[in-house]
Amino acid sequence: MISAIKDMQISGALLAYALLQWDAPRHGPVLLAGIVGSALAEATWALNYWAASFLLGGALLLVIFYVATGLIQNHLEGTLSKRIFWEYGLLGSGLLAAVVIATFR
Repeated sequence: MISAIKDMQISGALLAYALLQWDAPRHGPVLLAGIVGSALAEATWALNYWAASFLLGGALLLVIFYVATGLIQNHLEGTLSKRIFWEYGLLGSGLLAAVVIATFR
C-alpha cells in the first residue's frame, strides 16, 4: 500500500512538472509539482479507506490533479483572478459531487 502511494506521488509530481515547466521560473515548478504530487498521494491514502470503484477513485484523482495544476499554472502566469479561482473551485466542487453521488448510486 505504501508503495502505491509513493508511486502516485512520484507520477503525479512528474506529470505536474511536465505541465508547469513552461510557465515558471527555474525552481518554481519543482516545488509546486512536488506539492501536487503530495496532494495526490494523500488523496490516494484516503481513497484506500473509501468503498469506491477504481474508476471513481481515478476520476477523483483526476479532478484533484486538474484543479491543482490549473490554479498553479494560472498563478505562475500571473493571470489568477477571482473569476478564474471561482471557475476552478466551482468546477472542481461539481465534479467532486458527481463522483460522490456516483459512488453511492
